[in-house]
Amino acid sequence: MNDIVYSIATWLIPLTLAIVFHEVAHGWVARAFGDPTAAALGRLTLNPVKHVDPVGTLALPMMLAVAGAPIFGWAKPVPVDQRFLRNPRWHMVLVALAGPGSNILLALFAIFAMAGVWVALGPFPLGERNFLWDNLSNFVVINIMLAIFTCCRCHRSTAAMLSRAFCRALLPRATRRCGPMGWG
Repeated sequence: MNDIVYSIATWLIPLTLAIVFHEVAHGWVARAFGDPTAAALGRLTLNPVKHVDPVGTLALPMMLAVAGAPIFGWAKPVPVDQRFLRNPRWHMVLVALAGPGSNILLALFAIFAMAGVWVALGPFPLGERNFLWDNLSNFVVINIMLAIFTCCRCHRSTAAMLSRAFCRALLPRATRRCGPMGWG
């Protein structure tokens, strides 16, 4: 039982932090470029409860865990209204990159923190657990995986926003004609 609690703690803490910072980064960058939507809805907070999606954050991961399957889930996306952005074409690209960019920065921060722990405490004996070290190493893995995953999946993801933004910038006439078909 203690192993299960320890595992949950060393994965859930870094996962929660990574997801919350990822979502807030999207909203913060959108606000910096003129979109007040996320701020007006109270979504620029580090409070994880504001980012919980009942299905993607609670129901699905719990069902997968009980079934012994790999755990998968998602947070409630921070709303961005590109009509408020000063330069929607390019600012949407930066808003989309903010989430994975924050994950890469957080992974680097955790790597430097791990180096600091290593210098301060020295190497741990083989097999000995250290709660801080395990949280930091899981934080690195989670942030790198989250950055990669959000840049690769489809639909309303970072990859889809980036591809739409680049297509609009490079082929504006073609994307205007495709807009009614769902490509705009």
